[in-house]
Amino acid sequence: MSPSCAIALAPLDLAGLGPDEACAAIAAVHAAAARRGAALLILAAGALPPGEALQGQLAALSAPPGPDLLLGAADRVLLFEGGALRASREVGAASATMPGPIAWRNRRLGVLAGAAGEGPDAAETLAETGAECLIWLHRIPFAPDAAERRLQTALARVVETRLPLLALGPYGLESEAVFDGDAFALDHDRRLIFRANGEAALSLLSWREAGWTATAPLPAEPLAEAALWAALRLGLARAVARGRYPGIVLALDAGLADLLLALLAIVALGTARVRALVRDGAGQAQAAALGIAAHAIDPAPAAAALGDVLRAPLNGRWGEAQAEPLAGRLDALLLVSLAEAFGDLALSPADAAALARGAATAGCFAPFKTLSPASLARLAAWQAEAAPGPLADALLTARLPSPAAPRPGQRRAAPLWPAPPGLALVPAAPTGFFP
Repeated sequence: MSPSCAIALAPLDLAGLGPDEACAAIAAVHAAAARRGAALLILAAGALPPGEALQGQLAALSAPPGPDLLLGAADRVLLFEGGALRASREVGAASATMPGPIAWRNRRLGVLAGAAGEGPDAAETLAETGAECLIWLHRIPFAPDAAERRLQTALARVVETRLPLLALGPYGLESEAVFDGDAFALDHDRRLIFRANGEAALSLLSWREAGWTATAPLPAEPLAEAALWAALRLGLARAVARGRYPGIVLALDAGLADLLLALLAIVALGTARVRALVRDGAGQAQAAALGIAAHAIDPAPAAAALGDVLRAPLNGRWGEAQAEPLAGRLDALLLVSLAEAFGDLALSPADAAALARGAATAGCFAPFKTLSPASLARLAAWQAEAAPGPLADALLTARLPSPAAPRPGQRRAAPLWPAPPGLALVPAAPTGFFP
């Protein structure tokens, strides 16, 4: 075995791309890896474009002088070496026996794809059949505790096998699940050597018999709110890009979730691509402060007319209990109708509690749907730290505790987004963790 080799790794979002576009995206990262002297490029992606054309193009990329390419997709793992496809394995395929290591040059790579890395069996089989390191192409989507869960899962595999482990996940939006491109390396003694995330954030590691060597120091750990905000921004931006929407429409009704959703939309897309549906002067004032277009629509006459229509069949049993859900459905209908008129994506501020109560979200993308009201309030308080003025006062209406002080090694992010006068926004995450 040679004393060392350089391995480059990067997450890549190929969603919605055809074979030629996907190959061009991979080729750009491959060229960057070649310039940095990598012998192997490991990429984590989502679903690959259909057809066999892409495989031939990727095989040509790996021709000498390389680097070779290990590609982890949603349904398969492919190794291209020396201008040819050397290994292809389906992810999650039923098999009587677990696969052994993949031979690459004079090394044996223990590749764990998706859920195979979440339990001990596959890793132990790889170790027993001669794997020299573990490469976990994980597919655990973002959640507030996902980064720690991935790390603890990987640590368990290292303890069980006494092998160094390299982990890499995809980046982007898949079926409304957000993937943040989390990558890290653990040595055989369980030391965390490297960690990074973000789209196409090419990283380089040196693999020696003694373990990994990283070319960059470990970044500071981001605050939980910073990581959550970055994931929400990513999910929204990818949903708009995938649907090729020119912009988005949201309701702005002076509520906490409405305002937080508007701030998220602006950070993800910019003010020019965000429209607000407002019903009164307070909503118009907030839209003006945010610098977004506002469309004033009063649903009260329509709600009253519908109430009159339904009162007779209900024999007069029409009251607030019936009117409130009707008003919510009418609001959602108006929002979706306005979005369709502009060709935009409609956004709903519904959180997990609102969905449990039956909030109408048909035809809408709901970024907050997995979050509790308390999580939203903490996120709003974190944003309000950098947003002095009336908008910050609105964000703090819920009066829940501010985010906890940073733990050692954490740092707060400074505002980077150019905000309207009187408004400052916390960016997606600390520098070095997200682009």
